[in-house]
Amino acid sequence: MSEVVDQRADDLTAVLRTAQYLALLSGETDIWRELGQVLVRFFGADLVALLERRPDGAITPLYCTLSAPQACDRLADQVRETARQVLDSGFLASELIALPDHDYAIVLLPLAGGQQTDAGLLIGHRASQPLSQSLLDIYLAIAGLFESTMARLASEQAAIENAQRFEEQRRIAVALQENFLSPLPQVEGLDTGLVMETAFQPERVGGDFSDVFLIDDSLVAVLIGDVAGKGIRAAGLTERVRSAVRAFSTVDTSPAFILRKTNQLLLRREIQDEFVTAFLLVLDRETGRATYASAGHPPPVLVNARRCRLLDASFGIPLGAFDEDYLDSHLTLAVDDCLVFYTDGVTEARRAGELFGETRLVEAVSGLRDRSPQEVAEGVRDEAAAFAGRLGDDLEVLALRLRAMTVRGATTTRS
Repeated sequence: MSEVVDQRADDLTAVLRTAQYLALLSGETDIWRELGQVLVRFFGADLVALLERRPDGAITPLYCTLSAPQACDRLADQVRETARQVLDSGFLASELIALPDHDYAIVLLPLAGGQQTDAGLLIGHRASQPLSQSLLDIYLAIAGLFESTMARLASEQAAIENAQRFEEQRRIAVALQENFLSPLPQVEGLDTGLVMETAFQPERVGGDFSDVFLIDDSLVAVLIGDVAGKGIRAAGLTERVRSAVRAFSTVDTSPAFILRKTNQLLLRREIQDEFVTAFLLVLDRETGRATYASAGHPPPVLVNARRCRLLDASFGIPLGAFDEDYLDSHLTLAVDDCLVFYTDGVTEARRAGELFGETRLVEAVSGLRDRSPQEVAEGVRDEAAAFAGRLGDDLEVLALRLRAMTVRGATTTRS
């Protein structure tokens, strides 16, 4: 038993070291050279290649860490059909390949886990035995980190290019925040809606963020949060938190565990005056069973045909403040139950010193219970904006409703 615990600790350390290393990369670095060095330095890989599917369907290596490129080409040729299946399915594959000079144990990883993609990683070890399951699990987590790093760098580069057209620092922050906002994915079994409203006062533009992503075939994660700061640094930090949450969800699906590891990662930064509130929920779409935890972020509103209320949640400390554990809470969603997540720009919308508050929020959601999730999100935003006249802070509202088609044996019982 102690050996299993030690191995898991080593795996977590490896993921943490990689996340820290990648978080330091900037757009000025050769991203693939750096990613290749991570796998060679931290995990002993002998070959790392980026595979890309061209418009004509051919799959070719664009980059390879191996000093002998012909070996990389030969490996890529031998695994071409397997690589096509990996890119089509979004799931990894591993096998043994015999070349004239060496035998290789290889793994092929998509750079868009769980969905079709045109880019993947080929990682090879000179070995005559298959790669261990623990190493495959680590590489799956690393692929998620690579994908998030590329998205972050692309977002930062796009934001910098946009910012060149602006003369004021506050407008750069707006560009960053809008660039980080990505469309909600289509998730079977869920209807979703999202709105983000930038503060009327530009100097108040900050780091509201959200994310919805699949962990596996049945589990979906929903994240919302807010950086306690404003400007470019706050907007950039949101993407790092999202990347960390995605990476740690591949190790353990407990929201409390994911938030704790993300908190520990933030505490290792040199700049320690930025805090992040976050609420993370992991939902099993087949059963309706949900587990959630809060890092200083207000809980969502649960609404259905019978009632409308705030979820009960253990209120943990914000991320980046202190090293402390978080607590998981549970509930079971029934068909057509709707959850409305939000940032404090909603409840703290002001009019003559009076806050919009949680009571008005619950009343607003209750009046929208028969609307679609997108209409619910827009309606909450409109209610807060109408109350305040103009928004003094960013706000974000994310609504989701569980559909009947994927719930098996779910009840209306809630814990």
